[in-house]
Amino acid sequence: GERAALEAAIEALWPPPQQSIGAHDCGGEAGVSSIAGGPIVCLAVRSGFDLALAKLAFPKGSEVLFVPGITIPAMLAVVESHGLRAVGLDPPSSSKLIPSSFDACLTPSTRVLVVTHLFGAVYDVA
Repeated sequence: GERAALEAAIEALWPPPQQSIGAHDCGGEAGVSSIAGGPIVCLAVRSGFDLALAKLAFPKGSEVLFVPGITIPAMLAVVESHGLRAVGLDPPSSSKLIPSSFDACLTPSTRVLVVTHLFGAVYDVA
């Protein structure tokens, strides 16, 4: 009845993928939308992150880079549950939490870059 209709409405928001994120595409909202082919609805960032990692199906041992390297333990558990390796990036200084460029931080195993906007700060990652 009502539950089935609600589930169908939510599933309709997750159409089959039309494209996937490339290895060097850190596309923000556009990148996330490309995984699903459109917007996605999640209960929390962690559930959405888990869903995205499941859909992307990176090879076991691939790196997920957290910038800065501060996050909640549950995010690390999501990464590890997919057989991936969480890597934290130390801030360049106490007053600057993200580097000017990420090129030096990336390795051949890096598949995801997670920029954590801490303490209400919003970083320009363009």
